[in-house]
Amino acid sequence: MIVEDGTGLPDADSYASVEDADAFHLARRTVEWIDSSDDDAKAAALIAATDYLDATYRFRGDPLSVDQALSSPRLGDTRLHPLIAKATMTLAARFLSGTVSATIAGREVLSDEKTVGPVSTKVTYAADRPSDPFPDVSGMLRPLTLSGSWSIGQFIR
Repeated sequence: MIVEDGTGLPDADSYASVEDADAFHLARRTVEWIDSSDDDAKAAALIAATDYLDATYRFRGDPLSVDQALSSPRLGDTRLHPLIAKATMTLAARFLSGTVSATIAGREVLSDEKTVGPVSTKVTYAADRPSDPFPDVSGMLRPLTLSGSWSIGQFIR
């Protein structure tokens, strides 16, 4: 795992290190993170959270470098990287614990059960209207985004 250090690394794949995330979650008593001793799983969760942020949010300003691998850092906004790191660590705990469901695709999951005589069926499907699966993360990032809120499919690069 290569952590973005604020210089626009061309090979970074995470906005936060396992060590920083450990300290972040210890201070917040995030049980699912603290109880895990698998640093490889934590690193994978941080990378997945970074990928999600880069694919979902459109940040203000231009990238620091044309060669940088991730969307942050941006020119002229020194607040950007710490807030994105915080959002990454927040999401990573959900990825690690497995609490992220199909809503990650931006669609609400619905279930419908029908019974006719002795036969029952249950159908699970995604609703057509997108919903923000992580409103707390969107709130953290609101000052940094172009639209000011979550929007599925907004690619940054």
